[in-house]
Amino acid sequence: MLITSARSARDDASLRVSMDDILDEIRENLARLPDEELVRMVTVDRDQYREEAVATASDELRRRRVVVPPPVVPRAAVARGVVPTPSAPGQC
Repeated sequence: MLITSARSARDDASLRVSMDDILDEIRENLARLPDEELVRMVTVDRDQYREEAVATASDELRRRRVVVPPPVVPRAAVARGVVPTPSAPGQC
């Protein structure tokens, strides 16, 4: 039982390191993108990305001091009552 626990703990640590490496690589890749692409990623194309990627893109935009415009809601959507929920304060 101790061998299994030790192996499991080692595997967990290896997985954490791998996830940290992946997140670092995502940060580096996003840092190379132009502002316009990052804005599109956190707004129009948001549902095409994992939550972590959108959060990282938002962090990069904040680091660059880029202001993300609020979503534009078509009048027809407002008239039908289909209005997107606003982001929490401080989010892009």
